[in-house]
This record gives sequence, C-alpha cells and structure tokens, in this order.
Amino acid sequence: MKVLLLKDVSGMGNKGQIKEVKEGYALNFMIPNKLAVAADDVTVNNFKKVQQNKKDREVVHEELIKKTLLEIKGKSLVIKAKASEKGKLFKSVHASDVVKAFEAEHKLKIDETWLPKNFSIKEVGEVSVAIEKFNPKVDFIINVQAE
Repeated sequence: MKVLLLKDVSGMGNKGQIKEVKEGYALNFMIPNKLAVAADDVTVNNFKKVQQNKKDREVVHEELIKKTLLEIKGKSLVIKAKASEKGKLFKSVHASDVVKAFEAEHKLKIDETWLPKNFSIKEVGEVSVAIEKFNPKVDFIINVQAE
C-alpha cells in the first residue's frame, strides 16, 4: 500500500514522501497515529498544493521583511527614559521597548528577534544598532534621552 508521510518517521522517510508499506502496518499503525495517509491522486495533489501555498507565503513574507528593512535603513528613534544625573538609566531599554517605539514613531512593525540577542541600553546617548539577521544588513540609530 502506498502512503504519504505526514511526519518524519525514523527508518521510513521524511514528511511529504510517498512510501510503499505493508497494508497492515499502514492501516493499523501509521494511519491511526496520523503518521501517514493513503496516497491516492487526490491526496497527493492536495498535499502538493498545500506545500506550494506555504512556499508562496514564505516568499511574500520575505519580500515584506525586505521592504520593512529598506524603510528602517538610516532612521533614528528617540526613546525617553528615567535616568540618574550621571546618565545611567534606572531601567534598561530592551528590544520590546524598541519595537513599541518603532511602531509609535514610524508606524513600522519589526520583530524583537531581528535585534541582537540580549539587547539592552543602559545609558543615555546615541546607540547605533545593526539588524544582521537578514540580507541586506541594516543600521539605525536609537537616541535615548533622560526624562
């Protein structure tokens, strides 16, 4: 019996592959445990359409990210925070604060994961931040001001 694998099965194959297995194994184990479905023409075509739709969505998502990155390039961002007289912030500025400020100031949605890991600003002043996760790499400036 031919089956279309819905998940990676060790010793059998990867998701999306069509494999020939014994009918009892397919009917009694693989299909009830949702590891596979019977591979007829309709099922295979539907699976291919779903995979193509996923790829298309990923391409559109990547294009949106590139468009957003080009809009971010060279922008500056002003964040106001409470600070001591020496310029030390009482509370660090984290990636989530930068994301909120970008939405409020520039109407751009960025993701926290785009910023460097363990991102935080602890002093008043200008900081240049690079988004290196994507190609092209983009820089923008954060100006932290004392309230």
